[in-house]
Amino acid sequence: MGCREAGNLVSVGISAVATDALGDIVYVDLPEVGAAVTAGETCGEVESTKSVSDLYSPVTARSRK
Repeated sequence: MGCREAGNLVSVGISAVATDALGDIVYVDLPEVGAAVTAGETCGEVESTKSVSDLYSPVTARSRK
């Protein structure tokens, strides 16, 4: 996962390489709004037609949306 800072907000996402490797994404499980996430810890998972993969937070923060 990568991140982009804009003021006091950080946008998080997966790379194009990861998206290509996963294939068609069918389900994403993310933290609830307001939930705390810790850098390096799992914060969700993504399910694709090829596999289910854990998502690891690149930052310590609270989920906003």
